[in-house]
Amino acid sequence: MEAEPSSRATVHVPLEYLAEDEGSVRQAVIGIQTAFGSRIERILAKAGGLLVVVESWREGDEEAAEDLSSDGLKVAVIDRRTWRSLQRLGGASPLAEARQIFESAADPAPVNPLHETAAQKLRSAQVLLEQQCMAGVMDLLASALLDKVAALAGMDRAPPANEAAVWLYGDIVPRGLLAAEQITLILQAVSLSQSPVLPEPLMRQVAGDAERFVSMPANRPFNDYTICRVKTKFRAQKAVSMAMFVGRGV
Repeated sequence: MEAEPSSRATVHVPLEYLAEDEGSVRQAVIGIQTAFGSRIERILAKAGGLLVVVESWREGDEEAAEDLSSDGLKVAVIDRRTWRSLQRLGGASPLAEARQIFESAADPAPVNPLHETAAQKLRSAQVLLEQQCMAGVMDLLASALLDKVAALAGMDRAPPANEAAVWLYGDIVPRGLLAAEQITLILQAVSLSQSPVLPEPLMRQVAGDAERFVSMPANRPFNDYTICRVKTKFRAQKAVSMAMFVGRGV
């Protein structure tokens, strides 16, 4: 029988097993992983034997268990459906006192590619700032922020900048996905991106805030990320004043 690829995992041997039995248990688990591979959901130990729960039953599983039992430690195999049926019996289940020694890790959730897109746009804006090339910086920062929100919201793309306010207040805010300070940061960047000329210090301030927001881990809840209320309010007021000043052409 062709063995399936499998990843090794830590095996926890129950205290009921004596020290001299621990090596044989671990060796048996290695053989089980080799025989059943990625189909293994869990391995349990009871009364000197091991029970393998596989995702689905295949022809040849019983023979594989018999081969593994030939080394002294008895091995049995059942599928997930049988395991769940036995679990419904509670304390009356023949496996009630079995101890779990291995459980397969759940597959990680796929990461939304917009997280990387947002990071790339942020890096591009930072490179332009370093080279003192201000053209396009605010567009990149605003787009990076919108892409990050879309990624955290599970979307495949962000809306255009001219629809950002309606989207944020009509969809994101009612779902409780962003704090008020975060909404202010994003709309500030989107608004400033519409201005033809902005002071460099202001652009660098927005870039710093954008970096902190974009660097938020993909699996971190929105409300775990908090921007200082006083600092954000001050910057927002300063941004509005500067934008009005530039708009007058002074």
